[in-house]
Amino acid sequence: MENWVEIQTAYQVAKLGTVSAAAQALGVHRVTVNRHVETLEARLGTKLFMRHGRGYVLTEQGKDFLSVVSRADDLLNDFAGRARMQNAELSGELILTTTPALSHMLMRPIVSFRAQHPGVRVTVLNQYDLLKLEYGEAHIALHVDMVKPDNPDYVVSLFKNAQLGLHAHDSYIQRMGMPESVEDFKHHDFIRNLERFADNEFHRWLDENVPADRFVVHCEHPRIALEAVTAGVGIGFLPNYFAKNSGQIQRIKAVQRSWDLPVWLVTHVDLHRTEKVQSMLRVIREEYDGFLGFGSPDSSHRMEDI
Repeated sequence: MENWVEIQTAYQVAKLGTVSAAAQALGVHRVTVNRHVETLEARLGTKLFMRHGRGYVLTEQGKDFLSVVSRADDLLNDFAGRARMQNAELSGELILTTTPALSHMLMRPIVSFRAQHPGVRVTVLNQYDLLKLEYGEAHIALHVDMVKPDNPDYVVSLFKNAQLGLHAHDSYIQRMGMPESVEDFKHHDFIRNLERFADNEFHRWLDENVPADRFVVHCEHPRIALEAVTAGVGIGFLPNYFAKNSGQIQRIKAVQRSWDLPVWLVTHVDLHRTEKVQSMLRVIREEYDGFLGFGSPDSSHRMEDI
């Protein structure tokens, strides 16, 4: 494009209002700014600025010039951003975050993803709290929560409902027997999460049906509760798929009901459509869908387009 340097200079004067400010922004001398503006005006055959002691004021043609060049600047910046993003999609790092109990489920998707994108390094973070995606702490979150994340900058979709039930290890059943009814719970030991992780429907049901003195272990994290149940400490909530795959954990016969624990896929709106993120979302859906103990989102939670 002819006179591109002069156009850039005049654009800075139009935006900033003075030759001094434009010269500082461009890293050139004021004389150079004046020369560029005069050259461009001569080339266009019109005045872009009215000069006065306090700075430059745009003429009508100057206002039109500012509008046109501003749009061009936006388009160029958008192109540069997409070009940088395209490079980032082919290499670099992809950060996933989920709870410790679900992290092993990401391994198969990671294998598929790495086969497609060998230049991308995958990092998996274990966090119960949703990381700040807007600060780049993670690109994709597989987040477990009864409440849908409501950050307006996040793209959130209900992916699956993790189905939970009451279970006990074979060693516990051998030692204490299998409760045949809810009435039998007063003779059994139970595992409960601390309040931070117990504000949900299934823990409220547990509190209503189990005497307080039968909660023999209170766990800070659900992962610890899982370990306590698998060690035979007592009865507790586990994902149904985990119990089915274990071979040593039994469903409590007195309670055949399952509770849904929503699993959300969360991305940041600015990165959601990038190939790197979309490719990982695709393989998570493909691989994750086959795991036992997960139901589809029900009618009360419409799955958004992810």
